[in-house]
Amino acid sequence: MQDGVLVVSASRGGACCEAVRAFLSPMGQRVHVVEAKLTEADGVVFASELWTVDRGELSGVAEEIATWIVTQSGEPGDREAVIMIRG
Repeated sequence: MQDGVLVVSASRGGACCEAVRAFLSPMGQRVHVVEAKLTEADGVVFASELWTVDRGELSGVAEEIATWIVTQSGEPGDREAVIMIRG
């Protein structure tokens, strides 16, 4: 069951990082698992990762996800990051 979904351009570096933080922060302790997927413009997923969130470490996980997006997305283009949370 998904509790929320964020879709953001993976090619925007800092803006992407801020969007991930802003999306996860209000969720607080309700978040247990965060899944991130990177897609090409045609919707094909080329990378995905799961994070398990322990109590009180959501901001650290947001930073890890943002770093992962920037690292995995490679060259700028029409790629998107899809962030899904599960409570």
